[in-house]
Amino acid sequence: MEKHIQKSMAWSAGDATRSFPTKYRQHPEFSTYTVHLNYVDCVRWLGNLVLSKSVEDRIVLWRPEDDTNRLKESTRLLQEYRFCDADIWFIRFALDFHKNLLAVGNRQGKVFLWEVNSSPPHLVAKLSHPTLRLPIRQTAISYDGHSVLCCCEDGSVVRWDRASASTGDPSKGPPAASAGPGAGTSGGSNEADIEGMQ
Repeated sequence: MEKHIQKSMAWSAGDATRSFPTKYRQHPEFSTYTVHLNYVDCVRWLGNLVLSKSVEDRIVLWRPEDDTNRLKESTRLLQEYRFCDADIWFIRFALDFHKNLLAVGNRQGKVFLWEVNSSPPHLVAKLSHPTLRLPIRQTAISYDGHSVLCCCEDGSVVRWDRASASTGDPSKGPPAASAGPGAGTSGGSNEADIEGMQ
């Protein structure tokens, strides 16, 4: 495998008469059934750690253990980000670019936002909107962590922006809804329900 990785670094499509020879690997380097008891619908790397989610109302932070015996599944569960009403398939979570914030929706139209680097997990905010009642299938967080997007089962997209506090610092204060439900529609006057954000 190492030889193929080295060849791929030096290979140039312009000089080749055919495509790069793909290395076929039949068996995975690591596999486990110990973290979740059901289908996994979202997974992300967090350095050498893994964040994964199933239909169990939780996102799990865990580490695959480096074990020389490949027949033995070895994982270390580090912590869980618990939330409610996410017991259906295909609800995806998101991390911001700097991997400081974690956002996930649920089937009741709520978005949960955590600080990733706190232990125990710190729920920063629970975001909602009066018209959001359907499952939130995907979330996204802006590069600077000041905006959160979600897309819902009905095709609507909602955006929350962090409101400026009286100090004028945009990094302080809770996010407020700046776009209402409806694919591509704008509803700047819509207000979001926010719990817990300081």
